[in-house]
Amino acid sequence: MSNVDQFHAAQRPLLKGILNRLRQVETSTAEPDRYVGVTAANYPVQPGENIIGVRATDRTAVTITLPPAAVVKRSVRIVDEGGNAAANNITIRGRKGALIGGVTELVLAADRDFVELTPIAPNWMEI
Repeated sequence: MSNVDQFHAAQRPLLKGILNRLRQVETSTAEPDRYVGVTAANYPVQPGENIIGVRATDRTAVTITLPPAAVVKRSVRIVDEGGNAAANNITIRGRKGALIGGVTELVLAADRDFVELTPIAPNWMEI
C-alpha cells in the first residue's frame, strides 16, 4: 500500500465520525414540518409553515404570498390538494417584490401540481 493509500485509510474513521456528528446536529436542530391546509382564495404563508396544501382549487383560484425569504430557514412546499389547479390556478408571489426564480409570480396550472421553493434572501428559488 502506498503512503497516499495509508493516509486515506487512516483518515476514513475521522471523516466518518465528522459526518456522523454533522448528521446528528442536523436532525437534532431540525424543526418539524408544519402543515397548513388552505381553504381561502388568498393565503399569506407564515414563517415556520413549510407544507402548504391548497384545498380550495375545487372552487376558486388561489393566491399564495410567501413570507420574506430572510426570515425563513427552510424550503416551502406548495401542493394542489384540491386537484383542480388546471381550472383554478394557484398563483405564488413573493412579498414586497421578492422574485421567485427571477419572476414576480409562479403559477401552478396542472391538477395535483406542486412546487418546492427555497429561500435565498431576498428572493426564492424553485428546487
